[in-house]
Amino acid sequence: MTFSKRPLVDGATLGDRLQTLRNESRLTIEDVASRLHISPKYLVAIESSRYRDLPGQVYAKQFVRRYAELLETDVAMAIGIFEQEYAVVTKTGPASRPLLTPRANTDFSWGRKYIRFIAAGIILVAVFAYIGLQVIQNFLPPQLLITQPSRDIATKQTTMTITGKTDPNATVTINDEAVQTTAGSFTLTIDLHTGLNTLKISAIKKHSSARVVIRQVLVE
Repeated sequence: MTFSKRPLVDGATLGDRLQTLRNESRLTIEDVASRLHISPKYLVAIESSRYRDLPGQVYAKQFVRRYAELLETDVAMAIGIFEQEYAVVTKTGPASRPLLTPRANTDFSWGRKYIRFIAAGIILVAVFAYIGLQVIQNFLPPQLLITQPSRDIATKQTTMTITGKTDPNATVTINDEAVQTTAGSFTLTIDLHTGLNTLKISAIKKHSSARVVIRQVLVE
């Protein structure tokens, strides 16, 4: 389109200036809407500086550009005025940027607030894991290590000293005879008879099953 630019006349707002030029051109809002294929409500919003009623800055800028071209006025100047007014009305310009600072502080405060809950949650998980481990340990059979005799043996002796180690809270029996323990260690001397002797060494905790070790001693 080739035309001579009409001056963008003085006015309080861009909308006032465009409205003045439209009236001078003897065009109604409906006429402009029909020619530009823009909804009349958007043209009214531009002339009334109600930029919040427009469908976003990109579309609004194109509406102003096409409106200014139709009225044969300075498009660049119209766009410049629009951008200044749009920033003020919608608070998206440089003057409003400090408003972002409180949000940053709020986000940081949110993080500080909830990190305490996260830390508390981790501690609770650790505590419950420890308790669970202790419960499991209570139900597991105790360890039982027999150091003497370390294996099945043959001997000519008629007595034998049995030594071993188990959990400190375990009860030990040898052939169903209770054995005294000290910090889990135990020692007991028993009589053997000629022939094969079977030694049943057992350790058990209050709520666990028994751990049993069998040693066979042959007395020649």
